[in-house]
Parts: sequence; C-alpha cells; structure tokens
Amino acid sequence: MENKNSNIIYFNLKEGYGVDHKLIKEGWEVVNARLPLPGKIIWRGKFRHGDYYAAGSREEFGRMWYYLNAYPCKLISNEEIIEQAKEFCRKHDKTIESCGLRVEKLAEMLHLPFIID
Repeated sequence: MENKNSNIIYFNLKEGYGVDHKLIKEGWEVVNARLPLPGKIIWRGKFRHGDYYAAGSREEFGRMWYYLNAYPCKLISNEEIIEQAKEFCRKHDKTIESCGLRVEKLAEMLHLPFIID
C-alpha cells in the first residue's frame, strides 16, 4: 500500500514484495514504478505506484530509478503498524481503545498494510 506522505510503499512482512525474498541480497533496495526498471532482479507485481519492481544497489541504479520516478519499498510488520497507530492516537490525545476504531481501520487510514491473522 502506498504511503502518500512520504512516497514509501509499505509491504507487510508477512506477504513480502511478491518475489522470492532470498533473491534480494543484503543491502539492496526494492523500488516500484509505472515504467520498466533496471535492477539486479526485476519483476511485475501488484499495482501500487505501478506494477514494475526492481531490486539492486542504490549506488548502481539510484540515478535511473530517480529519473523513472521509482518509489522505495519497505517491509513493515504488524507490530510496527500497531505502534504507528498508537502514536497517531497519542497525537490526538487518545488511545487505540478510546479512538473507537479497530487497528486494521487505523492502519488503512495511515496507508499501512495490516494483515489480519
């Protein structure tokens, strides 16, 4: 799901990026765009900012990704999403319980991909 405030596209850790996570090497970044992207590995997946994905080192591909308007992709866990929902509620002088919304609804409002087990 796209986080509109920072152009980071978050994927729940439980679902991954839509490609075998073992293919993505330590230190590589994953990006998403509307146009085909260069990278060490490339694939098409779920439409977020587009349906083209690539992974590789920012040093090697960063300039091309920038010009192709690629958004960075990050994994986030349900636990991290709950913490962000709590922080959102705290900023409004509430708790999740007093907010009156389920965590998954708060996550949706924050454009975060909460997955119900």
